[in-house]
Amino acid sequence: MLTKRRFLGILVLTSAVLFGTVRPAAAQFVGTNAYVIPPAYGPFGPGSYGQGDPYGGYGNSAADTINAMGQYLLQTAQSTLIQQQAAGAQIDNRRAAFDERQYEIDNTPTLNDIREQAQQAELRRSMNDPPVTEIWAGKSLNDMLTNLQQLEARGVTGPSVPVSPGVLKQINVTVKDVGNVGLLKDAANLKWPFALRALSDKEDAQHLRDEIGTLLVTGKKQALTGVVDADLLIQLQKDVDLIRHELKESVLDRSFSDYTASKSFVHDLDAAIKILKDPNADRYVDGSYTAQGHSVGELVAYMSQKGLRFAHSIAGEEGAYSSLHQSMLKYSIGTASTGAELSGQ
Repeated sequence: MLTKRRFLGILVLTSAVLFGTVRPAAAQFVGTNAYVIPPAYGPFGPGSYGQGDPYGGYGNSAADTINAMGQYLLQTAQSTLIQQQAAGAQIDNRRAAFDERQYEIDNTPTLNDIREQAQQAELRRSMNDPPVTEIWAGKSLNDMLTNLQQLEARGVTGPSVPVSPGVLKQINVTVKDVGNVGLLKDAANLKWPFALRALSDKEDAQHLRDEIGTLLVTGKKQALTGVVDADLLIQLQKDVDLIRHELKESVLDRSFSDYTASKSFVHDLDAAIKILKDPNADRYVDGSYTAQGHSVGELVAYMSQKGLRFAHSIAGEEGAYSSLHQSMLKYSIGTASTGAELSGQ
């Protein structure tokens, strides 16, 4: 029979088990009417958290949770700070890259600067004892002409340096590198170089030379009155190509200087044909496109007005080109002095 006293004992034991103050196996039944409850060690035995306090473990767990939350917030703040530092470093890097790029842009020469530097370098070469081949080719003269034209456009002129009419008569000019009127000036008396006069088949070679001379004279006359006949130009080109072929075939039988002179002469024939093909051929053969002027200053002004450039010399004209180079050099030096004086005012 369940007495009141036994009921209370069971209730106490059950409560102890539920609240972790005693393990069920630790309860001992004494006699027939009572339980003996051993000392309470908590749910984890002697020395465990909350010994003697059924709520002690919960307090410690709450402290651990708060500590863990603090650690999480600290780590989160540190992570955010690192991200901000990384973003700041990226901005600094972009700013440094921008500054470097701007520095390079400010200190890198433009295409116009490079072109002007190249022109100045070529001008110094053309004025300071250039190779005679560059003088005879017209390059040195054209470099100085370009510089003098630029100074002339700014109102800077040089001293009066006279030019001999005989020199200018032997100077060849061109418009936009159309060709060279050199051989056409005396087409009836072509001065054939030795290698072309000594070709193996002399009879055929003589026929080609005579025919080329005749076609050039006829073409020059036609240019004065209108357009040069197309069939004449075709035949003239065929003859020049044939004599070029004959020259190549004889290269092993000629000295280097003889072969080079003949090759240059054939090149001049091509330049004469190019002139005759041009719609403005009449201006070349009637003297409209010639070097004119009593002084270097007048020559520069005339060539600027007509849009002329110096063409290369042909055989026998080299001395005239060297003479004009010296005159233009003297004028250029005087012009540079005048320009310096004007800049100092």
